[in-house]
Amino acid sequence: SIAAVGVHGSEQRPLTEADWNESPATPYAVAKTAAERLAWSIAEREGLDVVAVIPSTIIGPGFHRHTPVTTFFDVVLSGWLPFALPAETSYVDARDLADAQIAAYEAESAHGRYIASGACYSLRELVGFIAQAAPGVRVPRVVLPIRLLPPLIAADWLANKLLKTPRQLTPEVFEEFAGKRTICSAARAERELGWRARPTDESVAHTVEWLRTRFPR
Repeated sequence: SIAAVGVHGSEQRPLTEADWNESPATPYAVAKTAAERLAWSIAEREGLDVVAVIPSTIIGPGFHRHTPVTTFFDVVLSGWLPFALPAETSYVDARDLADAQIAAYEAESAHGRYIASGACYSLRELVGFIAQAAPGVRVPRVVLPIRLLPPLIAADWLANKLLKTPRQLTPEVFEEFAGKRTICSAARAERELGWRARPTDESVAHTVEWLRTRFPR
């Protein structure tokens, strides 16, 4: 997972395979980072030939169940998302990720880590792609300022306690993602594996089409 690489990359200095998340905050990022470090440690100790394909946020059609990201898509398609959160991340189609894994497996020269990722977009831009794929759906036009997020964290906590809804916006999520840009480089996978990511707007459109078929309203 790109969570093991980091969450803060810029256009001038995108995240690469040389980077590690040195201060993960969410349980997910902590677990992914620890797991990959352990895998490399075991590989070195046992002399194993290990290759890691590291995806950014995975979208696309064909999942056998909802994921946190496709659940977000579903909320947007319902028309009930009042605003977009101030975060930017990179996306990769599940089909392209599978292609990267196959390419890394079949290339005898493949070694080390390979980031599989497309371009970075804000959540506001992402919901714009969803609107293009689903004309007529009401999508948020406003990005919530970071200073207004703490009350939402408190409301999320209260909903969890009273309604038993899963936590979505924890202090750790705020610390890890709010205001960050997860810009990463897939140059190594492109150069050594001949891999390419499809356009994100195309992947978003296919995700929407799959959702409407798999989970019709």
